[in-house]
This record gives sequence, C-alpha cells and structure tokens, in this order.
Amino acid sequence: YRQWEEGDVAPFAVFEVLSPSNTPMEMNRKRAYYRRHGVVEYYEIDPESEEVAIWTRAGDFLHEVDDVTAFTSQRLGIRFD
Repeated sequence: YRQWEEGDVAPFAVFEVLSPSNTPMEMNRKRAYYRRHGVVEYYEIDPESEEVAIWTRAGDFLHEVDDVTAFTSQRLGIRFD
C-alpha cells in the first residue's frame, strides 16, 4: 500500500499474521508505524497460539482491546470468537 499515492489516506485496518521469526521489538515498531500513519484498527493474529490481539485508534494513539471476544469492528462488521 502506497499511502502517498492514495491521497494520503491510511488503510482503515491492518492485519498482521505472525510468523515464528517475528520479534516483540519488530511488532512494537510496526504498531508505532501504523499509529503514526493513521491506521484505525490493527490486528495481530498468531496462527500457532490461535490468539488475536486488536488495537483501535483513540485520537493519536492505538489502544489494545482488553477482550477481543467482545469486540466487533464498527467498519468491518467482524468479530473474533
């Protein structure tokens, strides 16, 4: 995605599927990047543990959702159960 070629409109949602080589530091950098560039919802999916972590935008920050099973995306209309 080339945001500068899309009228500087950030993707609404980003889905990251983790691989064994991903490090916590790398994922923190990615979240910070997406926060700076205006992403509204950020999802990390770990296929090995079958866990999902979700962050949503509030102002200039992305905040982690405490209970992903109670979260439904307002825009995408999806939830993880």
